[in-house]
Amino acid sequence: DAKQAEVQPTAGESAPQAPPVPQPSHPAPHSHPAHPPGTIPPNTSGTPAGDAHLVASIERFSALLQADRLNITAYMLRADAYFKMGNLDLAIADYKSGLRYDPDNSELQRRWKQAVRFKELRDRKG
Repeated sequence: DAKQAEVQPTAGESAPQAPPVPQPSHPAPHSHPAHPPGTIPPNTSGTPAGDAHLVASIERFSALLQADRLNITAYMLRADAYFKMGNLDLAIADYKSGLRYDPDNSELQRRWKQAVRFKELRDRKG
């Protein structure tokens, strides 16, 4: 049996240190004007199974928007997630934010109009 000798530091040297373990960085939640940071609006869609996925999507798109306020796709996709959760006010706000930076985006216009129509119908039903 050959035993491996441990390397011992000599006088004046310190023992070798293991490199630090990287910690995951979690961006601060996006501060949306309609709800406090770190909170996701309640589900009103009646489909709780998909909520975890939608909440994760909202958090990812919020982080993208913190890094790049001009990311039109992130506004549109976060709005889509809000829309699917039944949170039409926040969906409309995000579609409008995207249109502020890209007013000629026909897909964004279409989705904004659809969300506004859905909200009007929902509000009429009470």
